[in-house]
Amino acid sequence: MPPYTRQRKAQASKCVSNSLRILPTVLHRPQKLVIAHRGASYHLPEHSLPAYRMALEMGADLIESDIIATADGHLIALHSVDLNVTTNVEQVFPNREPWFSSYANKKGYWTFNFTLDEISQLTLKQRLPEGRTTIFDNMFKIPSLEEVIEVVVEWNHEELPQTIEHAVEIVDPESVEAILNKNDPDILRHPSPLELAESGLSLGLRDVDWLFKEADLDLVQLLLEHMTKHEATWNWILPCYQEIKYDVYKVPGLVIQSFDGDALVRFHKKWIDSKDETEIPEPPFVLKIDTKKCHSERFWSSVQSKYQPVISAIAPDKSCLFHKNGSHNTSETGQASNTMTVARARLHNLAIHAWAERPEKDYLVNNGPFNSAMEETLHLFCEVGVEGIFSESVSTGVGAAQMGCGAGFSDPAFPQEDAPRSDGEGQSTPPFCLDTDRELGIYLSIIFFVIGFLAATLTHIIQKRREKFDREGRIVPVEGGGYSDDAPPSPEKDAQEEKSSNLVGGRFSNQRVVASLSGIPEPPQLRSADEEAPDPILPPPGSSKKKSSKKSASSSP
Repeated sequence: MPPYTRQRKAQASKCVSNSLRILPTVLHRPQKLVIAHRGASYHLPEHSLPAYRMALEMGADLIESDIIATADGHLIALHSVDLNVTTNVEQVFPNREPWFSSYANKKGYWTFNFTLDEISQLTLKQRLPEGRTTIFDNMFKIPSLEEVIEVVVEWNHEELPQTIEHAVEIVDPESVEAILNKNDPDILRHPSPLELAESGLSLGLRDVDWLFKEADLDLVQLLLEHMTKHEATWNWILPCYQEIKYDVYKVPGLVIQSFDGDALVRFHKKWIDSKDETEIPEPPFVLKIDTKKCHSERFWSSVQSKYQPVISAIAPDKSCLFHKNGSHNTSETGQASNTMTVARARLHNLAIHAWAERPEKDYLVNNGPFNSAMEETLHLFCEVGVEGIFSESVSTGVGAAQMGCGAGFSDPAFPQEDAPRSDGEGQSTPPFCLDTDRELGIYLSIIFFVIGFLAATLTHIIQKRREKFDREGRIVPVEGGGYSDDAPPSPEKDAQEEKSSNLVGGRFSNQRVVASLSGIPEPPQLRSADEEAPDPILPPPGSSKKKSSKKSASSSP
């Protein structure tokens, strides 16, 4: 792979540090981080280059790589100082006797007894062969730290542009040329859409105290020297941004994590003394915690006094996030009640990255109460509120992060009481933000359409009711005799009805008034049994028979 020689342009202001907590305002990606625990270690031997590459292709935000020192001071990617756990060291060096370690109080094949050339002869094997494939055993070498960095850099700057270049052109066409030009000496002030899709590297400082006491190897100093020696490559991992907007999230290019809090403090102090904060950002630090420490008041006191100013997150064993009996819904409201670990992390404003999620049911907390690693991961994300998780089955972690926690979910990592106050009663109203002018136009168009539709519907209803009222108030004659109320309204008849109503003082019905004013005879009246039945057919209006009948009727007493 060709060297990456992009030079850094000095910035006037301090580089912005990357966060390990994704705010609810970020909508362009899932709001949880997935860290590939030693790569895609469920599928391939851990800490192998193919395992790292597979994890990136499966969508991991960060790949975790533990680093150990060799006898000649080189850094390699390996979880344990003991080579016999995941390598074929006994087969390659059959005449090499195990060496007794006073620190561990046992014999073993320790990395600090082998040079880099010797270790490069070893191959890796699956740590948990019982339930995982071993077909890839002894196929991959132990990688050096330089090789691990090259995998991440190649993925971010060679592979991603081939898959999302067109999307970048649509989102930010002016920055495409600068993004894709590898010789451009300038660093963008804001992360580009392409850079927002990049993954990062989580380096674990392993067995720091052991290496220093038995082999006089300072892992912190060796890493800082490595970053100075390979500065051109590290520049790709640690770009400098002057500002990152509240509605986007950039995965940190580098995260430093360790069980040794003192090592993180020392790294921080040496970094401040040796690096220019206007050229390279300081990586965030994560303190890993085992089950012994997470329940210790003394440990949490040291976190508050020594480590809180330095670290950005804690990475506890996931068992620390459950009660000792393995329960997860113990409060009266049925919600997940906080353990000491969760409560102290929130008190000190620290993100929580739980480790490690394995797909085998035997590795679930207390063999339950969940049926699968997916259920347990969703619980940790949605009920406990962890911001990230170390997962050996990357597809499970990525799937849980993409599923989210459903509509109306309130993330425990962002409690309501921490939101901006909206009134004096302590109630809060979540902010409603629109990302672009285009979204604002869409929302306004929808609002105006709804208003117009309601106004048109109301007008139509009023008009129909008015027409119905007008029709029901008139009874008019039809051809051939009889009366009907289906004729259309007539202004002249409205006037006649109003005039006749005033004349008669409202004593007669509309039917009699209309008949009297229009010259039409009244409808037949009821007669007694001894009276002569009238002609059942009325004569046509205006006939002579009608006139004579009127006269006879008027002359009768």
